[in-house]
Amino acid sequence: MSRHIFSGSGAITFALLLATTTGGADAATSYTCPPVDTPTVITEATTVTLGSTTAKSELCTLTRRQASSGARRVPVARSYAGRSWEKSAGLFARSGSGLVVDCGGGTECDLTLPTLGEDQEYVLESFSYDVTADAEAARFLEQATFGPTRESIDELVATSNNFASWIHTQMYTTPASYHREFLRRNTHPKFEYSYTTAAVGPRPCEQYSRWRKYAITSRDLMDDRNTARQKHLMIKQVEGVTGYVWLVDGTFRTVTQDQPTFTDGSLLQLDKRYRIDEMKRS
Repeated sequence: MSRHIFSGSGAITFALLLATTTGGADAATSYTCPPVDTPTVITEATTVTLGSTTAKSELCTLTRRQASSGARRVPVARSYAGRSWEKSAGLFARSGSGLVVDCGGGTECDLTLPTLGEDQEYVLESFSYDVTADAEAARFLEQATFGPTRESIDELVATSNNFASWIHTQMYTTPASYHREFLRRNTHPKFEYSYTTAAVGPRPCEQYSRWRKYAITSRDLMDDRNTARQKHLMIKQVEGVTGYVWLVDGTFRTVTQDQPTFTDGSLLQLDKRYRIDEMKRS
């Protein structure tokens, strides 16, 4: 690990990504971001000029740590993937921390560092990482959607991960989707009564109506919760409908091609009200 100690009065300027050194006790020292696994230590609070990273695989960080042990690390600032320097989340991102980052729209940023305490130092480190196109697309979709799918990742990678184009398509081409529409389409249960609490009823022509697997359910053995009466089944023939219409307390349930029968083979009479609980016991 390389250790650089600077002393003397006046501001000291570090110009990263340059490789020149000038003499003198108070002269500015310029050097590149250190190689990976070779951190550079700064033991005096000052104003430093840091050049931004240039490649997606580069990360340069500035942290504060305990000088004697290297522990108690606190993130100060970072530059990554060619982006300008910025405050790292945490202590130094707070208002009044003393850290000032001024990039001025250029490729270099001036950082005014807070005063160090006893047994503290700043450390500048470089990291290199590789991100596949699939991983980059998945990370973007995790932030921009409800989650990536294999199909959405492949579509984005096919555009060379053109995020700006993807956002433009979402805003101006792709039809809007709504939570309420999705919720109503996928969470409507088998309601016993039509249009109760704004629920979709069991009427045959209702959009998004949900059909029961059985015409009669176990709930039909219970009393009507609104009238406390036993429920009744009626079989009818309706003009324009081929077959036999099943109604429970006047509400359509299903249509069968054959006239329904009891277990003994006898036919259910048309237009007659049958108590459903008694039909089960018989």
